[in-house]
Amino acid sequence: ITINDTGQETNVLKKLSPIGFVLGSISDYKNDVDFGDLDRRTKKLSKVLSSSIFLKEKLIAMRARQKFLYSDPRDKALLFALYNDAVESVLEDLNAKIEECLEYQRSPLKEILGSNVPEPYEKNVTVLDGLLG
Repeated sequence: ITINDTGQETNVLKKLSPIGFVLGSISDYKNDVDFGDLDRRTKKLSKVLSSSIFLKEKLIAMRARQKFLYSDPRDKALLFALYNDAVESVLEDLNAKIEECLEYQRSPLKEILGSNVPEPYEKNVTVLDGLLG
C-alpha cells in the first residue's frame, strides 16, 4: 500500500495488469519449456498486437477527419463513400488480426510453444498507406 499526493492509500497491485498466467506448478514445465523462447514469443506477440491496434485507431481517426472534410452530400457520395468502403475492408482485416493475436494469447502453454506467433499485418499495406495519406 502506498500513499499518493492527496493522502489516499492505493494498492500498488491495482496499477499492474496481468498479461498471462499459468495455473500449476512451474516444476511441471521446467524441463519441457524454454522460457527464453516463451519470452521472445510474448514480446513478438505484443508488438504485433499493439501495432495492429495502433493502425486500427489511426485509421478510425483519419476516417473521422475525412468525414468532416467531405461534409457536402455530393462530395460525401462521390468521394467519401469509396474511401469509407476501403477503410471498412482494412478494419475488418485488422480486427481479424487482433482476434488472431488474442486467440494465440489465450492458448494453452504447449500450443503457444508448438505454433507460430501471428505475423504482423501486411495485407493491403499500399491501400493502408493511401488511406492514411
